[in-house]
Amino acid sequence: MFCMQCGTQVPEGSVSCPSCGRAIPNGRSGAGTASAPVPAPAPAATVSKTSANKAIWIVGAIAVILAIGYFAATATGGKLTTQRAQQALSQWSGGGIMVTGVQEIPQQNAASAALSFSSFNVRQQGFFGQTSTRAYTGPGEATFTHYTDGRWVLVKVTTSEGFNSVWWDNLNIQVR
Repeated sequence: MFCMQCGTQVPEGSVSCPSCGRAIPNGRSGAGTASAPVPAPAPAATVSKTSANKAIWIVGAIAVILAIGYFAATATGGKLTTQRAQQALSQWSGGGIMVTGVQEIPQQNAASAALSFSSFNVRQQGFFGQTSTRAYTGPGEATFTHYTDGRWVLVKVTTSEGFNSVWWDNLNIQVR
């Protein structure tokens, strides 16, 4: 005789199936007749390996794309070069100023650029309200701020004339 639940052969007179433990009614499983074994229940649906691998590849590809985008965006914002500082100063002044060198100050998130003015028109207001314009030729300095998003911004330009120094503050010219 055979168990009606799992299909295991059960010895005559058994009260329960030795395999699954199901009770055999009246010690019989089917009046001694052979019955086809009942198939075991199908396992619960699982995620196929193909789907799991596809998800891993998609997540990996997104991570690589984001990393490339981040490095591309910050690659030009990482260092302030002489050429980039010159572009920002030319945008502000229209000409007459040459950047001769740049020194970054990482502890202050800033940079200082050495300048050379050449016949740069400077308009000044005197103590008594009079305004004068003069051409300045000589050294100067530009100050840049470095933001956490990688941008450099020109914030200040100063001439180096001692007591007659002139400066322009809060320029906010973004370096490209």
